[in-house]
Amino acid sequence: MPYALLAALVLDNSLAVAILGFLTGALPGLWAFLSERSKLKRTEAVVARQEATIRKQEASVIRLEELVSQLENARVSLTDRIEDLFEEIKKNRPTTSIEAGPPRALDVSNSIFGQPSTILTASGKFVVWIGPPLTDSPRYVLLTWAKEGGAIGFKLRDYIGGQIFQHQGATRSAEAGFHVGECPLDFESLWSAARCHTQARGELDHAVSDFGWWRQRLGLMTAGHESPESRNFSGVITESRNVLLMLSSTQKPPPRDEAHWHAAHRSAEGVSYIATTRKLTGLTAGSSVVAFYGDVALANQLLGFGIYEGYLRIDEEEGRDLLASSELYRSQGLPERAIGLIKLRNFTELPEGACLEGLRCSIQADGAGHGRPLTLLNLPVGPARSQIYFKRPSGE
Repeated sequence: MPYALLAALVLDNSLAVAILGFLTGALPGLWAFLSERSKLKRTEAVVARQEATIRKQEASVIRLEELVSQLENARVSLTDRIEDLFEEIKKNRPTTSIEAGPPRALDVSNSIFGQPSTILTASGKFVVWIGPPLTDSPRYVLLTWAKEGGAIGFKLRDYIGGQIFQHQGATRSAEAGFHVGECPLDFESLWSAARCHTQARGELDHAVSDFGWWRQRLGLMTAGHESPESRNFSGVITESRNVLLMLSSTQKPPPRDEAHWHAAHRSAEGVSYIATTRKLTGLTAGSSVVAFYGDVALANQLLGFGIYEGYLRIDEEEGRDLLASSELYRSQGLPERAIGLIKLRNFTELPEGACLEGLRCSIQADGAGHGRPLTLLNLPVGPARSQIYFKRPSGE
């Protein structure tokens, strides 16, 4: 009996030692686990606060951009009003013999197509749309000029017809591929007769001596100007509020690729979802038009358009799901600070050469009436250039 009791005591002590040993080994690990978990929770809390701060900053940036856009629109409206008042004063004020003379050489206006009065820079390079008697049929040509003193010397190069027209002050020299002639119009008349004034910068800033390049490029632009897509663009514009959005060549995906992809991958119902960094207001589903154009690197060429059907935020479930299912945005990325998806019906890619002037619409400033005509030359400068509302006047 004593031996049995002794054995039991030894067994109990061994068990106690084993339990104590287990706890001694496990407690540091448990303590380390709990410490790491606490650190992780603190880190998650810090990250959550940072994300909330970033969202607030993004919202502030968006509000600031909208405020800048509103201020720019207000500036455009005020400028228009000042110009109207100035014209009224000129009409009502008696003119002297000097004032009644010919216009100053540097004042160029295009009242027919709504181009503003412009003080020309020392030199310029524009692609313009012009027709008879300078060309045998309407098409795009290249107009360059240089100012010396009070005179403007210019050259109008019709690469398709192989004719170059020169005027006062222009260097008299033959150029390969051209027949040289004297322009029957002075610069003011030529500028006023031209349409679709597109500054030759970015991808159009090409050497004038490259006859073959310009002939091909202007031929493509002329065909695009007269294409069914361009005519359809004008036909879908109603009296609803519409918007013109700029796509930047510095952002993903490349603007021309994006327009081409959406035109080729519309759903069976003709619907496309295009990512945007802008918040849209005042558009009417089913009738408003959303149009897109390129930045300076793309010579501000029109890219495409569609009928507005709605707007989805990408921080909401439906927007996230649509974005995740988009092959384009998964493979090529999103624009920085993208906040939404524009739902468009019948998105159509526009060829090079499509022109804003053919829409005969006017720029709309928030809270104001009809503004200046919608042309490339009339687009506002700065951030407001990224989002321009426009409308077709009643009865057009």
